[in-house]
Amino acid sequence: MGFSSMLKRAIWTYYTIADELDMHWVPHEKDWLLNEKHYGQIQGLQKDETFKTISKEDLKTWRSEYAEAPPSLDLRDFRHPCHDKKYSNVAPKDLPGAESMIDTVERAKTFWETQMIPQLMEGKRPLIVSHKNTLRAFFKYF
Repeated sequence: MGFSSMLKRAIWTYYTIADELDMHWVPHEKDWLLNEKHYGQIQGLQKDETFKTISKEDLKTWRSEYAEAPPSLDLRDFRHPCHDKKYSNVAPKDLPGAESMIDTVERAKTFWETQMIPQLMEGKRPLIVSHKNTLRAFFKYF
């Protein structure tokens, strides 16, 4: 079994690994719980755009502090993940508008408890393809 986030770069990485290991036959599940930490109102902005509205100190805090999250996207904001059709099977209230590392750890724990533990209990060794902060969350949790 293989798991990846719902983000394109993780899916492509999963397919690259599957190709190299000749394991395209292995079931692959995409799960939003493996997505990268959500950076809220600064998600997707280039650094020069970001610094027009926030300070370098704020950015450093939001990127590095465990309990600090950037300003959240409102559910009505078109950039909020609830407006992306790939998340249509997830309740809007469950999708983050921004996350701290604490939030990312909680999300990773949910994935681990609901998806990984059952696989491991069956003696399986699933492949996980995710992102820096989500993988950091796994290491923090375990």
